[in-house]
Amino acid sequence: MQRFAGTPKNCIMEEYIWFLVELFISGKTTEAEESELVYLLGTHPDSLYVVKEFLNEYNDPDPQVTSSQKQALLNRTEKYPS
Repeated sequence: MQRFAGTPKNCIMEEYIWFLVELFISGKTTEAEESELVYLLGTHPDSLYVVKEFLNEYNDPDPQVTSSQKQALLNRTEKYPS
């Protein structure tokens, strides 16, 4: 992940989290990317809250991941202290 001068680190992290969420809901994350998403959400509670709301509300007309896969991802974040 490249950081540009003058760009706040947390802004880049938030964009990267959303990039991984997009890959996840498209069913295209690798095991390593999914684990990284779990770690980042588990260690960034503000982002976790927003992503959790998004995953619960997002109604994909052609879903690539199931509700149980979404819930399993969110459950894995709980091993990180908030």
